[in-house]
Amino acid sequence: MRPLVIIIATFLLLVVTKGQADDVIYKWTDDGDSVHYTQIPPRDREFELIKRTGSPSSDPEEALHHLQEQVAKLEKQRETAGEEDLDKQREILNAKIRKDNCRIARNNLQNLEMAGGRRYMIDGEVTRLTEEERQKRLAETNEQIAEYCDPA
Repeated sequence: MRPLVIIIATFLLLVVTKGQADDVIYKWTDDGDSVHYTQIPPRDREFELIKRTGSPSSDPEEALHHLQEQVAKLEKQRETAGEEDLDKQREILNAKIRKDNCRIARNNLQNLEMAGGRRYMIDGEVTRLTEEERQKRLAETNEQIAEYCDPA
C-alpha cells in the first residue's frame, strides 16, 4: 500500500509542477556559442529566465488561424521590405543613368563649342555640321544638361 501512495503522490506532484514549469523557459549559451532554450536551468552556466506570456490554444482551428495570421503578417513585411529594396536600387540606378547622361551631354556641348563645333561624331563617324545643324544640336544639348545635370 505504501508504494502505491508514493506513486500517486509523485504523480500529483508532477501534474502540479508541470503547469508551473511550462510558464518558465531558461535561455543559455554553451561553449560553442550556441543558444539553448530549456525548461530546466543549466547547472554550471549563466542563464536568462524567460516568462511565457500566454499559453497555446487547445483548439487546433484557432491555433491554425493564429499561425496563418502570423504568416500573412510576415509575408506582408517581407514584400514591403522587398519593395523598399527595389525602390532604393531603382533610385541608385536612375542616379547613375542621370550622371552618365549629364557627362555625355557636357562632352557633346564641349565638342560643339570647340573649334566652331563644325565637326561632330555621329554613329562613330566624324561628320561636318552646318551652322544650322550645330545650333540645333547646341539647343538639344543644353536641354539635356538642364534635364540630367544638377544645378551647379
